[in-house]
Amino acid sequence: MPDGDLARTLKRLLEKNQYQLDNTVKDVEYLDLSLKLSRLTSPIAGILAHAPIHSVGVQVIVTDTWTVIDPSSLYFSADLDETDLKRVSVGQKVVVSLDAYPDRSIISSIYSISYSPKETTSGTTYEVKIGLSPSDNQDLRLGLNGTAGVVLSEKNNTLTLPASAITSSAGKSTVYLKDGRKYIEKPLEIGIENGGVVEILSGISEGDHVYAKK
Repeated sequence: MPDGDLARTLKRLLEKNQYQLDNTVKDVEYLDLSLKLSRLTSPIAGILAHAPIHSVGVQVIVTDTWTVIDPSSLYFSADLDETDLKRVSVGQKVVVSLDAYPDRSIISSIYSISYSPKETTSGTTYEVKIGLSPSDNQDLRLGLNGTAGVVLSEKNNTLTLPASAITSSAGKSTVYLKDGRKYIEKPLEIGIENGGVVEILSGISEGDHVYAKK
């Protein structure tokens, strides 16, 4: 074979090998890119709460959605009646009781009151969001039901009586105080009331015996 033909043959072989090498490199790059694009990365840190596909090798379609929950963002949502709106404000203390944990109370506060009303069968309400600290939400799950009690006022170290022990008439409150072998009626000055318990501002002292209806 003449030297010129040999050179051209070697050149063609070299170009062919280079072409095959380039294609192989591209195939590897395509596979690497496909592998990277096959991974779905959540924009937030959290827990995968819902996945439409649980089997390896099943094709994903564009309408498939995954749900990722950030436990630190959990909150309790409650409906506030419009008649109570003026008594409640952001930052107010709240006691949350969940049906799933009846012996557990969560002390928190209101961080949001909706500006948009919701029309319900019982009237107009506003959504109130109550924050849940990370220490409270470790065992919590989405959709748990419960109740929230807003603390309108709070007193410590006060004298109280059950409401059944107090008689109210014409704006005045009285109690029957034990005096020896009999009970005498005594006027009272009362404060706040909650859950059937009434704060006593004056009229009786700690240790006094009073009559209460059973």
